[in-house]
Amino acid sequence: ADLSAFTERLEQNSGALLALLLGRNYFTVRLHSAFYGLLLVAASAAWARRAFNRKVAAVAAALLAVSYWPVATSRMALEVEVTAAFATLGMAFLWRGLSAKPAAKHVVLPWILAAVCLSLAILGYPSGRVGWLAALCFALYGWAFLRGADRRRLLPLSAAVVGALIVTLPHLL
Repeated sequence: ADLSAFTERLEQNSGALLALLLGRNYFTVRLHSAFYGLLLVAASAAWARRAFNRKVAAVAAALLAVSYWPVATSRMALEVEVTAAFATLGMAFLWRGLSAKPAAKHVVLPWILAAVCLSLAILGYPSGRVGWLAALCFALYGWAFLRGADRRRLLPLSAAVVGALIVTLPHLL
C-alpha cells in the first residue's frame, strides 16, 4: 500500500506507527482513517452530551456515523478525518472547561487538553490551519459581550487558543 498519500506530519507519524504494528497494506491505510472517523463520532457525542443531554448525544452520534461525508472520508482514507476529529475533540474540551465549576479539582485539565487537541488539528490537515479561528472568534465574542464571572472564564479559553498557536507556529509559517 502507498502510505505516501499521507502528506501531513501528524498523519505520517500515526500512519507509520500503525504500519509498524499491522504492516504496509490497504487495510492499514483504511483502518488509520476509520480510527479518526470513530474518534470524530465519539468526540461529537461527548460534546453533545455535555452541551445538551444523553438523548441528543445519541442522536448526534448516530446521524454522524451514517452521514455521507464522515463515512466517505473514512472509507477513502482521506486526510481530513484527522483534523475533524481533533478539532471536535478540542472544542468538546473547551466546552467542558467553560462549563466546569471554578472550584472544581481538575479545572485546568480541560484547557490543556483543548490546547493539545487544537494543536493536533492544526497539524492534521491544511484546513486545520484556519480551524482554530472558530475558538478565537468565540473568545473574542465572549470578551466583547460577557461580563463579570462569565468573562473571567474566557481567560483560560484564550490561553488554550494561544497555546495551540504557539505549539504549532513553526508548522504555520
